[in-house]
Amino acid sequence: MAQSPGLAAATLLGRAGASVTLLERAPALREVGAGIQISPNGLTVLRAMGLETPLQQSGAVQAQAVCLCDYKRPGEVARLDLTRLGNDQKYYFVHRADVLTVLVNAARQAGVQIMTNMAVKAISSGAPGLGRPDGWHVFACRTCGGC
Repeated sequence: MAQSPGLAAATLLGRAGASVTLLERAPALREVGAGIQISPNGLTVLRAMGLETPLQQSGAVQAQAVCLCDYKRPGEVARLDLTRLGNDQKYYFVHRADVLTVLVNAARQAGVQIMTNMAVKAISSGAPGLGRPDGWHVFACRTCGGC
C-alpha cells in the first residue's frame, strides 16, 4: 500500500526533478488502521519536507503524555511525560487518513503520478512488468538510461 515511506520517497524524488510514478496495488488509496503516533524523529522528517503545518492543519493533536499499560492488569505500567521534551520535539497523535491526505497532496504537488490497482506481475532480467487485473500493463524504464 502507498503508505508513508513510499509517498515520502516519491515526493522527495519528484521535488529533486525525477519523473515518478507511484504504483498502488489496492483499487484506491486509503488508510489502514485508525490512528498513529508521530514521534519527534518522525516529525523531523515531515518538518524537513515542509509538512508539519499541513499535518497540524489536518487535526493532529500534540500529545502531553503516553501511558504504557499491561493488558493483564489494570492501571498504568509507566507514563511518559512528553511536556518535558524540547519545544522542537513535538509528539503528535493523528488519524491515519489525515497523514495519508497530507502525503498524497505533497506527492501530487511534486508531480508524482499515482496509479492505483497496479500489481507487479513478473520481474525478469529486463524491465519489470506491471499490470492491473483488467490486463492493462506497463513496463518500467530504468532511471539511468531508458528502456
